[in-house]
Amino acid sequence: MKKLFGIINGYFMIEIILGIFVIIVVGFYLFRPTSKQEEKDLKSKNNWRGGF
Repeated sequence: MKKLFGIINGYFMIEIILGIFVIIVVGFYLFRPTSKQEEKDLKSKNNWRGGF
């Protein structure tokens, strides 16, 4: 019985690690500029989307 809980606990650790990895990859993909032109526009002071 103790061995079974050890295996289940191992699967939860793997799921947590994979979940964190997926969240980081998706977050990086969503919040990065998609092109050099978009990055230039976001850094531009004349762009309302980039903030003030």
